[in-house]
Amino acid sequence: MPTIKKTTMFIRNIGPSQITFDIELKVSVIELMEDFGILKVYNKEFNTAITWKYDKDLNKRILTDTPKYQRLDKADLPWRQGIINSILNNIPFPDLYFRHDTKPNSNYTKEIVDGGHRLRTVGMFLLNEFKLPNNYKVKLEGVKELIDCSGHFFYQLDKRVQKKIERHNFTVQTFNSNDWVAAQMFSLINNGNEMSRQEIRSAIETDLANTIRKLASTIEHSRGGDISNQHRIFKEGLVDFKLTNLDWDMALAQMVLFSSESKCERVDGNALDEFYLNPIYWGREDLDKEYPEYVVKRKELMETFRLNLHDVGEVLSLRPDGNKVLKNYFVNLYFFIAELKSLGYTIVDHTKLSKQYYKDENERINRKEDLKTTNGVKVGTFSLYSHLTGREGGKKIRERVKYLLTEFYNNEPSDYGVEKNES
Repeated sequence: MPTIKKTTMFIRNIGPSQITFDIELKVSVIELMEDFGILKVYNKEFNTAITWKYDKDLNKRILTDTPKYQRLDKADLPWRQGIINSILNNIPFPDLYFRHDTKPNSNYTKEIVDGGHRLRTVGMFLLNEFKLPNNYKVKLEGVKELIDCSGHFFYQLDKRVQKKIERHNFTVQTFNSNDWVAAQMFSLINNGNEMSRQEIRSAIETDLANTIRKLASTIEHSRGGDISNQHRIFKEGLVDFKLTNLDWDMALAQMVLFSSESKCERVDGNALDEFYLNPIYWGREDLDKEYPEYVVKRKELMETFRLNLHDVGEVLSLRPDGNKVLKNYFVNLYFFIAELKSLGYTIVDHTKLSKQYYKDENERINRKEDLKTTNGVKVGTFSLYSHLTGREGGKKIRERVKYLLTEFYNNEPSDYGVEKNES
């Protein structure tokens, strides 16, 4: 398969210092499900299996299927039925890839890099969460007649069919690597289903990546999980929050990057890649011991970002029309507020700022021509976030900020509810 070749080339290129594999194993569905927290319940008196159940005790689970680079499980019923059909008809599967989880205080010992959808599907079937198709019959080795499984849940299946599923072996590859390598492996072995650059950035374990994930909580929110760390901007529905390829995480990352430099010049993809791999923001114990100034700078940046985001939330909550705003408005507003504060202005009236910025932004939106700065530099089409942030606008952020502040310089600071610091 082409994906195997791509994976092999990738492993060869990164070298043994970044990834090491254990011995290949054949592991049964029963063993995999136990590691996954789905257990077989027995009648102790008669020593027979009654059913399967999900064990919610995380301390008993070895495998986690939610590493940070993992995507949402959107598999439909025919796909899930096809997984069970493949098992029953001995159709070979691609290998499962597990990475050793070496993070401190982790509840797990391994994370599923590839194969999570398949294992979740098998688990769901054992838990009777979906049934096989209608008019479905199975031919088992050593059994002459076809076994009718039409519309059956797992508990309704012939015992011989149940055993066929439970005893099926998957080939498992287990390895050690860093987060970045694991995320790229996930991308390569998923049939060409490329990850966004932000998904790969978000996979790494750094103070920066963790802070941004907690603020947006995109994956946790979309899975219906705990979003206690999510920022009020998202919790209170102040922005039009859509879940696609961690693009909100990317927007927040661009804001932090903008605040990390006094005159930030770029917030495009390449600049974000460099930013995420900057050792100052890793929060690694060995680096922090050698360079204590990293800790200070990291804390200062996060505090600046937190205060700016608080002001953005206040302005959005006081927006005259009361409607949710699109991401473009949200990101522009952050840059506007961050730039004013870096120039020595203090917000004294959020209501005034909200009304005036709302008026200015609407005027900009209603202009039909392409965005140009006062110097005539083209910055992109205003209506498209990608033009402003991901393409030329992301490479010419200073020009974009000049454009956003044009009306401010043509009016009085008091119109925006801000005052210049005396110092």
